[in-house]
Order: sequence, then structure tokens, then C-alpha cells
Amino acid sequence: LCGDYREDYWGLRSCVEHEVEFPSCVFCGRMVDSRRNGGSASQGGVRCIVCRRTAIEGEREADELFRETLCWCSAQTLAFSSRKVFVGLCDKQRICKMLGKNPAGKHLGVTKTRHLSLWNGAFRLQSLSVFILRGLPRTLYMGVSAHELGHVWLKQLGIVGLSEQHEEGFCEFLSFRRYHQLKTKEGQFFAGQIAGNEDNVYGEGFRAIRSMAARVGFGGIVESLRAQKRLPIIERVQ
Repeated sequence: LCGDYREDYWGLRSCVEHEVEFPSCVFCGRMVDSRRNGGSASQGGVRCIVCRRTAIEGEREADELFRETLCWCSAQTLAFSSRKVFVGLCDKQRICKMLGKNPAGKHLGVTKTRHLSLWNGAFRLQSLSVFILRGLPRTLYMGVSAHELGHVWLKQLGIVGLSEQHEEGFCEFLSFRRYHQLKTKEGQFFAGQIAGNEDNVYGEGFRAIRSMAARVGFGGIVESLRAQKRLPIIERVQ
């Protein structure tokens, strides 16, 4: 190293002057020599060799890890219906199209529902499908799975009255808990990404739910959603 340098979260040092020459990994932020490690348009940027090494590329591996995460969510007192949830991998363009979002965003997954129209004009939830970006590193895939399973759980309960900020905040908090319980450096990194997110919906929503959990506990939030279909009412301290 020569001249000024910086050290990243992973303890890797790099010259400041080289930051413009080498892009950062789209997932973990490590500096990438794109001439050697390359990238993929399907992920929306370049990936470092570490993230590529644990990337979830196959449907079978994706399904197994998703089911493992579902079991973890169940242990957090989130009871799911017996109806199987389909999970599939797809590229970023398809995810953004399903969400109706700009492809330049950082969307990593989406939960889609199908409803059956009944004779009386009502609708019944028929199926739920989760689509997750292909090629996510293993730890990130687990967190995104937890987030999307938060949406699945809310939809299975028929909860529709939450604001977008509160629904996304609840799902982000679930993902945050998953990362923390992994007790790995990668898990702590992705948990920090959630905690430091400045987005008004995802970041502020997460902080609102985390503050709520500090008052009533995560179990209190889950029970209020399950029994009353709403978040608990927190009285302000005078």
C-alpha cells in the first residue's frame, strides 16, 4: 500500500486512489477486481469472490435453506399454515417488474399472492409464492428469506391494515433478529445494514418496530398481530 488507505468492515486495506478503479461488491462492499471476479447483470452489480463462493444458485438449495429459515421463524412464535409456500429464484429485472419498482433499487425479494374468487364476491387466499434474487450469498439469502416469511405470515393471518412502513419494518426486524442469532461476522454486517438504512420505509420502519419491541418484547408484537390484527398501542411516557 502507498499513500492514504482505508480499512473496511472486513479488515481489508486499500489505497484511496484505487477506489475509483475497483468497484465494491454489490452485497458486502468488499473491493472487487472485476477483471478477475466479474459480475452479473442478474444481481445488479459485481460480486466479490467471497460472496460468489457461497452464492445460492440452485432451486433445490434455495428451497432447503428457505425451509430451514421457516423453521427458525416458527421457533420465534410465528405459526404458519400447513399450506406450502413456493420459493423460486429469479433475476433482479423480474423482481422489480413484480414489485413495479425501478431496477436501480436494492430489492432482493418479493412475496406474491393468489386469491380465489368465491360465489359471494369475497376472496380467499389460495397460494403464496416467494421469489428471491438468484446468486445471493448464503447469509444474505437467509435474511431475505426471513423478511419475505414475515410478509407470508402477515398475509396468512389476513392482516391488511398495517402501513407500508410498519409492515416492512416488522419484516426487517425479523430479518435483523435472524442475522443476530447466526452470530457470524457476515450476519453482523447485514444486521448493521438494516440498522443503518436511511430509507423512510425500510429504515424508519425497522427502527419503529425495534423501539416497540424494546417496550413490549417481540412476543408482545407477535401476539398483538395474531390476536388483534394490529400492532400494540404504546402509551407515550410523560
